[in-house]
Amino acid sequence: MKASHRLKALRRATIGLLACWAVALMIFAVRLPAETPLKSPDRIFKPLRLDKTVPLAIPAGVTYIPLQLRDDVNLYSLTVSATDARLLPNAAQVTFAIIADGKLIAQKSLHLADPDWYCVFRADPKKGAMLVVESKVATSFRLTLLPLKLSGVSGVIVEAEPNDDWQHAQPVPLGATVIGTADDRPYFIAPDMDEGKALQTGVDWFKVEQPDEASKLVHFNLTSLTAMCLPTSLSTPSTRKANWWLTPKATTPFQVPTKRKSVRPCG
Repeated sequence: MKASHRLKALRRATIGLLACWAVALMIFAVRLPAETPLKSPDRIFKPLRLDKTVPLAIPAGVTYIPLQLRDDVNLYSLTVSATDARLLPNAAQVTFAIIADGKLIAQKSLHLADPDWYCVFRADPKKGAMLVVESKVATSFRLTLLPLKLSGVSGVIVEAEPNDDWQHAQPVPLGATVIGTADDRPYFIAPDMDEGKALQTGVDWFKVEQPDEASKLVHFNLTSLTAMCLPTSLSTPSTRKANWWLTPKATTPFQVPTKRKSVRPCG
């Protein structure tokens, strides 16, 4: 009788565990539509909590890590850093990707010469966000997820993903200062990375809207916060300063391909 009860209890526990996994996969299936090119997870971690630095042992394979979001915040920063960079391989065998609204909005491959990633991104709390880790080796990282609020700070725009193409260009009002990073661009290109694709990353797009009835001459000034990564272009010209005429009610997109940058369009 005791063996029979134990067997029934084991069956119930197994069915309950399978049901939990099924529910979890159904949730992610709703948030990640078919057009999102993601691999099935080998492991699903519990949600990454806000305002906490969490060490995680990342196994080989594909790992899903849900991101905890607040109902009143849609701007967040994520910091990923290797617990011990010396244990990372020379090749880019560990890739972190942020999925928001069922779409890939940012990603970076980490390795021995580039062991960390800082990213600011926008996400709708109602639609959720998730971190997907694809690794060929077992390793460990520290992860920090923070909500960002600019209440009380006027005239400052924080660059945030997604803004890697002109369709998602980030609005910038005249007179605002834009502060941001492009850490998705490799600091060092690993031997197994495609150099052409690697050099195309880290491009961010912004758009300046001119709502007035009269044309304005606008001066753009880009300032690098790191001496090693100077801004290379504003749109297509190789310059750090530019004067543009904005016609009435115009929208002018421009791109900034640089590792670190601060942009101040002055009207």
